[in-house]
Amino acid sequence: MATARLGALTAPGGIVVTAYFGAILLAWKSAGKQDKRRMLGGLATGAVLGILPGVVLLLDWLPDTVNTAGATAKAFFEGQVRL
Repeated sequence: MATARLGALTAPGGIVVTAYFGAILLAWKSAGKQDKRRMLGGLATGAVLGILPGVVLLLDWLPDTVNTAGATAKAFFEGQVRL
């Protein structure tokens, strides 16, 4: 059976994921019953797809992208980067 693994998150990447989760939580709180059902369906679909090796290989870019976004945000808040 084929296996695959996504890369690891750095600390700034973890902050980006936490902020994203917070935004989803806010959307959940403000959603109606029908939208909550759709969100649960999306969660279930993502969970199933996330364990399939082929999909994991297609999402190989995701941890690097999140880590880069977190590192850029960290550098911005530390005054090292200007947008």
